[in-house]
Amino acid sequence: MTVESKQYLKSNWMTLANLVLLLGIVVNLSSWKQKTDDDIQTLFKHKDDKLIHMPVHEQLDIFASQQQFKGLDNKIDKIDKKVDLLLKKALEK
Repeated sequence: MTVESKQYLKSNWMTLANLVLLLGIVVNLSSWKQKTDDDIQTLFKHKDDKLIHMPVHEQLDIFASQQQFKGLDNKIDKIDKKVDLLLKKALEK
């Protein structure tokens, strides 16, 4: 190293330190961004996983037999008719 370059480094050490600091920050931020992107991809895969997040109608098809719901349709129809009848009576008064 020549005397001029030694003198330059001594007088501009803050600039060199800032450069090293800047490079350290860039490396740190890029690794943080990569980790965040990987976490987001993992969340999207988890959200799309049908084994964990299955729609309710598919859960009912798998976990409950259809025979349990055959009687419910008739009961629901009777309840609807009674509600309609009550509404008609209430409106007539």
